[in-house]
Amino acid sequence: MLTKPEFASFRLEAEKALHQLSEKYNVNITAGKIRYDDSSFNLDLKMTKKEVNGESFEKVEFEKYCFLYGFKPEDYLKKFISNCKTYTIIGFKPRNTKMPVIAFSG
Repeated sequence: MLTKPEFASFRLEAEKALHQLSEKYNVNITAGKIRYDDSSFNLDLKMTKKEVNGESFEKVEFEKYCFLYGFKPEDYLKKFISNCKTYTIIGFKPRNTKMPVIAFSG
């Protein structure tokens, strides 16, 4: 069976291999958790639409959940500074009760 670093590489290669399908069907494909035992493993795949009514799927999802966390639709891609780093708000993880806001630095 594969080692943990090999599973990480496998996940990345799987996403690259699925790129052609994602383009053909206009979806985003993300490889998720890998569960394994001594003789087999399962790789979760998540497919999301790239666009909904002409807007990016991520923006539509942001607008769907923003009011639950005290944001407004225009806060999508808004920047803020925390611990001397600039972050951009891109979405939410509703199941994450402690830190549901998704932001990336840069």
